[in-house]
Amino acid sequence: MRSFLPAALLLALAPACRKAPPPPAVTDEAAAAGDEEVKPVYAAGEAVPAAQQLCGALYAVPADRRAACCHGKPAPSIGLSQCVLTLSAALRSGAVSLEPKSVESCKAAQAKVFDGCDWVGPYAPPPAAECQNLLHGARKAGELCRSSLECLEGQTCLGVGPTQAGRCGAPKQDGQACRLAVDALAGYLLQDGDGHHPECQGFCGHYRCAPRSAAGGECSMAGQCPEGQQCDGKKCIAGVAAAAPFKGPRCDL
Repeated sequence: MRSFLPAALLLALAPACRKAPPPPAVTDEAAAAGDEEVKPVYAAGEAVPAAQQLCGALYAVPADRRAACCHGKPAPSIGLSQCVLTLSAALRSGAVSLEPKSVESCKAAQAKVFDGCDWVGPYAPPPAAECQNLLHGARKAGELCRSSLECLEGQTCLGVGPTQAGRCGAPKQDGQACRLAVDALAGYLLQDGDGHHPECQGFCGHYRCAPRSAAGGECSMAGQCPEGQQCDGKKCIAGVAAAAPFKGPRCDL
């Protein structure tokens, strides 16, 4: 005697036998908005020689010099490897360009900054000024970006983060939130401040864009004064704050 499955059960099992639809294609908008899988915005790939040279000047020069002064071996640097990875990816994509003469200027300046052993201590000096603002961004307003350095000069990458792409646009207005995410390429390249790609029309203070003070005006924090001035005694005055004197080497720090 044959037995038959109830009609209701057959209907319930029918969808399981059908072929599953293909996953939706990832669009530029989806990449900008992010998806469930967290991925870095800069994927690993072939290292670009120019990236190796520039990142070496930023990381290997001080590490090698410190090792020589302290009679040891250079410590492994995740910053160096990530600098090469992110900068290589940006160069391969055509989002940025880098002139060879700029790399050579940075290398020569770094050799002077880290000459001798007097600087060796708990903190290394900042990179030479010749190592700042070397990249030329190619992304226009409204285009996808993974760093503000990929945008044309004067623009910032709105909404960018280490795992989140953004879009190039004008600096934020006063009152808007700022510095809520890290710009991976600018961070690994040790760029000092906003440079040619300011996030705010004024400056970012307490995670909000605010207007800068006028020359000689009142101030309460660094960065509030115009370029070339510092905040001293709640007033913007000419000059840049000098670093505390240090006499090394101190290899134990």
